Amino acid sequence: VYNHTFTTDLPPFNKIVPDYFYRTDEKGNITDGSACGNEIASERQMVRKYIVDSILYWAKEYNVDGFRFDLMGLIDIDTMSELTSKLKKIDDTILVYGEPWVAAYTPLEEKKRTLKGNQKGLGIAVFNDNIRNAIRSADGNGDGKDLGFVTGKLGEEKKVVEGIKGAINDFTDSPQEVITYVAAHDNLNIWDKIMNDMDQAEMLSNNPHNVIVEENEMDNEVVRRVLLANGIVLTSQGIPFIQAGDEFLRSKYGDHNSYKSPDSINKINWALKSEYSMITEYFKGLIRLRKEHPAFRMQSKIDVENNLKVLKAIDGVIAFELINSANGDAWENIIVIYNANNNEETLEIPAGEWNVVVDEHIAGTKVIDNINGQIVKVVPYSMKVLYKN
Repeated sequence: VYNHTFTTDLPPFNKIVPDYFYRTDEKGNITDGSACGNEIASERQMVRKYIVDSILYWAKEYNVDGFRFDLMGLIDIDTMSELTSKLKKIDDTILVYGEPWVAAYTPLEEKKRTLKGNQKGLGIAVFNDNIRNAIRSADGNGDGKDLGFVTGKLGEEKKVVEGIKGAINDFTDSPQEVITYVAAHDNLNIWDKIMNDMDQAEMLSNNPHNVIVEENEMDNEVVRRVLLANGIVLTSQGIPFIQAGDEFLRSKYGDHNSYKSPDSINKINWALKSEYSMITEYFKGLIRLRKEHPAFRMQSKIDVENNLKVLKAIDGVIAFELINSANGDAWENIIVIYNANNNEETLEIPAGEWNVVVDEHIAGTKVIDNINGQIVKVVPYSMKVLYKN
């Protein structure tokens, strides 16, 4: 969190050089682009040096292999570019990513901010709030009852597809420049968001998991929508990001801004892992699918353009095919289908014998069903993954 300090009254920075480390307005007042009382002037030479030197120290001395920047839009692009370049010389696998936005007005020129699009070609990845909004809350308000693709809003399909492609036609030069997600520490987590959208606020504030039919939680509508949302994340190009606890339906009882809330809200209830073991196994299966099949991890824009073919993106259904053994995959063709509707959908696919590895109950790489023909059915609020050679 280089974008601001806890206080400006007697901070160490002001003891070194008064008024040098903070941005100010034309009257000399400290500006507040972080919405935390101040913002660091990263564009100034010695502030930049402090940021770069400390990052390099952690990488060299402690082998830290990833750095995530809070409100990265407040850090100037030249600083981010310099530190990323120097980190990659230490280890080119080091991950650099962050939030490509600001919290409030800042005097830093927009072209100098590390925003979506400004990171192109620099080895920096940015959170893709475009696909997050399209999946869960189309108007960007992640805490209200605004709907997205997985909660029944039609018309968001093409936005989701753009995210599935790694935003290569939007603000990236490569899918590796994007972090694909539906929930992070800010705003409602995904279970609470869907519960809120479905008017389960009373249950949410008391015991949010009472809504589940215990004998078969995989057929519960809220569960299905959670799995579909994260299934999109884990089968999209780019870098997937999962909020801790989503894999066993973590709830924060509807608290959307829990930075100062007690442990009763923020703790991870590990008992849920065994209680909802089928859901955890589903997540593990999707992760296994992604790790074992490089078609889901293409590295360049041209690879995505040549090997990802959209079959349908309308009326609550998205389907695409990964072709040509994309990115050296052992499977020649892979079809992924998402059905966000409350009815079964039938889709026509290329002819042949297809092996199903993901459906509404099971996810992974083992064949669980076969389809010989051109018609595939997908049950409500679920996804399906098939392959053929």
